[in-house]
Amino acid sequence: MITVANNKRKSLAKSPIILNIDFPKELLNKYNIYDEAIIINLKGNMKINSKRFNGININDYEITYVNDDIYFEDYNILEKYCKKDIYEALIYKKQPFENIIKKVKKDNVKIAALIANNTII
Repeated sequence: MITVANNKRKSLAKSPIILNIDFPKELLNKYNIYDEAIIINLKGNMKINSKRFNGININDYEITYVNDDIYFEDYNILEKYCKKDIYEALIYKKQPFENIIKKVKKDNVKIAALIANNTII
């Protein structure tokens, strides 16, 4: 179940999992955050300044999929960009969401690692 609430102070203090869609780091660090929370940041790097925070702060991820050659045979850009960024750019087209899901399943895309502030999970 997902709870959406207007009271940021209470929600951040009690939530074991926080999906951060648009809070900037300055605003997020003004609130008390549950000490053992898992924070998933969708907008990039975020650092929690609280000394009491002992949770996991996920800032990025890595993927694997079936056949790298399909997408990277014409591209010599793996040194400059992440696999996930290239894959997302190649599958993003003006098409229904269902087609994108089918493509991701066909390519057998898996999350290989979650990148937190100080570790890779």
